[in-house]
Amino acid sequence: MRKLIEALCSDACAGREVGSKGSHEARKLILAELNAMGLRPTTQSIPGCEGTNIFAEVKGAGDRWILVGAHYDHLGHHGSKTYWGADDNAAAVAIAMELGRVLKAHAP
Repeated sequence: MRKLIEALCSDACAGREVGSKGSHEARKLILAELNAMGLRPTTQSIPGCEGTNIFAEVKGAGDRWILVGAHYDHLGHHGSKTYWGADDNAAAVAIAMELGRVLKAHAP
């Protein structure tokens, strides 16, 4: 999880402000992580803010659902300051990914 948090808080992601180059880089990292787990992520554009939702489904038995979510955007750059967003919300993204990995290995 630490590796993903550090990647989301890197210079390449630059605070992950919605619609920014850093946000696009964060989305690529998350999609790559989900694909590496053997999941097939899909995306949904969010009109009006240039944001994108990312979804991945882990099939289980029965008709019950568990929804786990975390936002990957953050404040980005403002003036000379970059807001990296480890607590808001890179850590929760990494936790959601780890939960996805566990559920993929041990489907409910």
